[in-house]
Amino acid sequence: MQAYLRWSYARCARVFVPSESTRSLLTRTRLDPSKIEIWRRGVSTSGFAPAKRSPALREHWQVSEERPAVVYVGRLSREKGLDLLQPISRSLDAAGISHRLVVVGDGPMREELEGSLPDAIFTGTLASDDVATVMASSDLFVFPSRTDTAGNVVLEAQASGLPVLVSDTGGPRENMCPGRSGFTCSDADGFARHATELLRNADMRWRFRVAASAYACTRRWETALEPLYRAYAAPALADHPHPMAAQPATVL
Repeated sequence: MQAYLRWSYARCARVFVPSESTRSLLTRTRLDPSKIEIWRRGVSTSGFAPAKRSPALREHWQVSEERPAVVYVGRLSREKGLDLLQPISRSLDAAGISHRLVVVGDGPMREELEGSLPDAIFTGTLASDDVATVMASSDLFVFPSRTDTAGNVVLEAQASGLPVLVSDTGGPRENMCPGRSGFTCSDADGFARHATELLRNADMRWRFRVAASAYACTRRWETALEPLYRAYAAPALADHPHPMAAQPATVL
């Protein structure tokens, strides 16, 4: 696989990656580091916003300030670290933290998760607008994946005004402000500890919500796309003598 990556990407003038984590992955294949540039993803702060919070949906979920909603959004598969959801929920129960898990998405792990989390709400796959409503109507976002290169959903959660808990490995940790808009966690105990801290303290949760929304505003697509436009306009990409001499650029 490393040989294939070198063969494919070595032909490019530049390779754009979404995170330092992905950059490290490619440099370990001995791809020329000078060709690799980070292009951090953006988020639509109009598509995802705290204003989309739905009291009716929260009532349907039977959640409130006293029983917050903890949401996961993404593919339901093992590489997403979803085996941590049950121990996280159990730890919250043991700490006396009333909560309800809301799981958005579908995949091969759904049946297993439904069996281990009987009190959780499983929505299946939703349209983008519905995901935005679900996020804004929740209280805390949990994303335990250690394999994602970027995790755009982490930006979408913060744009929706949610504190985020993410793994300390992979790209998502580069899309939040540790200690301000959320926390990075190394294992189920870490996720449970920080979730307990945020769910038990409404004032702290509010501060993190405000910080999360403010951070997302610095990551709008309008700003995120500008370096990519500038790179494509640069002479290094515009002046190849033949279109097959090198691929102009690849975006991961």
